[in-house]
Amino acid sequence: MKRRLDTEPGNCFLCCAECDNNCDECELFSCSSSHLAVHRQSGRCSPWLVERRPGVGRVVVAARDIQPFELVMRDAVLLGTVQEESQACVLCGRKLLAGSDFVRCDCGFDRCKFECSDSQHHLQECISLRSLNVRSLELQDKNKLFKSLGFWRMLRLQESDPSKWNSLINLMSHSNKRSKSELFQESVKYLLESFQLLGVERVDETLLSNLQGIVETNSHSVNQSVHLIFSHFSLISHSCIPNSEHMLSGEQAMVRAKVMIRKGEEITIRYSDLYLHREILKEEIQTSWQFSCHCPRCEDGSELGTEASSFKCEECETGLVGVNVDKISCKNCGNVVNFKQFVAQAYRLRRLELSCKKREEIPSVIEKLEKEGCHAMNHSVIQLKIRFIEGSLDKMDRTTCHLVREYSRVVDRYMEALNPGVSRLRGRLLVCLRKAETWLMKEGDKGDMDRVGGLKQKMMEQKM
Repeated sequence: MKRRLDTEPGNCFLCCAECDNNCDECELFSCSSSHLAVHRQSGRCSPWLVERRPGVGRVVVAARDIQPFELVMRDAVLLGTVQEESQACVLCGRKLLAGSDFVRCDCGFDRCKFECSDSQHHLQECISLRSLNVRSLELQDKNKLFKSLGFWRMLRLQESDPSKWNSLINLMSHSNKRSKSELFQESVKYLLESFQLLGVERVDETLLSNLQGIVETNSHSVNQSVHLIFSHFSLISHSCIPNSEHMLSGEQAMVRAKVMIRKGEEITIRYSDLYLHREILKEEIQTSWQFSCHCPRCEDGSELGTEASSFKCEECETGLVGVNVDKISCKNCGNVVNFKQFVAQAYRLRRLELSCKKREEIPSVIEKLEKEGCHAMNHSVIQLKIRFIEGSLDKMDRTTCHLVREYSRVVDRYMEALNPGVSRLRGRLLVCLRKAETWLMKEGDKGDMDRVGGLKQKMMEQKM
């Protein structure tokens, strides 16, 4: 890092504070050596910076052009875990499974026998827990106490690691909006009661409410029971048509570009499930993250031409009923449908989709969905087709391979519109399709050699 003497001061790429020190390699400004270390991960300049935008807050943008599949960000977990269930390691949150190497800690909870045996992080809370006779508690009370440990660890950061505390408390919480919810109020009350059990005194309810909001807004769940919070990764915005994708690996979050991202463009990921009906998706985003999405998919009633949230019209039997300007109607005969009925049908078909537990049942469930109003590109149908394709690798036969081929054609059109660019999912689907085509070719289906050659080319394009 060097000090700029020949130009005006700039803003730190991470905290936006005015400073006059910049990276030797790329000229981005950083206010401290610790922030420069975030920028210079693995000896290379990270291709992102943070901007503050009116009415939005902090967002992550490209500091330079980023190529498809290039690593955009690698971020380590900020403070460990907030755990929901006590049947896990009290330190790392790993699930208790038969044959796992766990030991009973002196506090009454379990921990990993080897990986977490020497940790000092648990010492203070372990001493506090010993007097509570945790072993005798009902499972519900144990879970309540277990969850509170994550919040207690957050509060202790104020003294043990002020830098981490500052990163945590500056994350968005939406606590003012969330506090209007009875469920949120109950969660905060639940935490206060748990802190009383722990013997933690003088807990600021407003601060605890803010922390609960930070967890609900920014955490990423692992196995639906462990929540991880990241300081930089949490700043990346949502889009239903994102230019990047993320994955969690242990206690690290990694983000890769799906498409070319130009310098200055906002970096986005998808917070929600890809295969959700438009109205279900809107409700989930508003409830979970307290905002309304205005990405191209959400702004277009046809969902970029896929009509993935539309249903077959019961009147004309040929048109599709969906969002048509300011009403729900058939785009063929004009039949108007009540909005509540439209949403109720979306939830009913979603439940039918989720009721399918076995790969062998998928073709028949797809038939039921299509009889109930779905079409080939409907979200629920696409989700089941993808499950079938990915589950076919170890169960190849002629019927399966022909279905993989048939489903792949429709899934590919869906992906081109709603999940464009390179991604791990599209790569996996191409591998499955290639194996099916190769199996059919070996069994003597004509014309399959050309199809396999085309798939090789597609797979190469995904890697580039």
